Amino acid sequence: MSERVSYRDDAGFCFANVRLRSGEPCFISLTKRQEILTGLLVKRSRSGWLGKKLFQCNDHGPLDLWLEALESRGYSTEVSGKPPFTTPELAILINAALAAEAADDLALMFEELANAI
Repeated sequence: MSERVSYRDDAGFCFANVRLRSGEPCFISLTKRQEILTGLLVKRSRSGWLGKKLFQCNDHGPLDLWLEALESRGYSTEVSGKPPFTTPELAILINAALAAEAADDLALMFEELANAI
């Protein structure tokens, strides 16, 4: 079963480390500028430094549409048993990762969403 390993969601940092069902690590990072999401990076990595890049988006407009599409698939802005996130989009991404079997499945779902926009 997948489980969230760690996360940080505050004014300076917005990231999570998730262990997928396959046992692979998944690093999710959102960048913000003045409370506006400006980028997303998802890697098969524990810390984000090394590992295969699974998905990246550095354009605010498509990123907003992409996150809305992900939320419309039923991924919640809350993570079970945890306080509300200051960046609800991070919770959506964590829940999508928790639902994925493996990193390649997560990458495929993210790419399909990006191509549908």
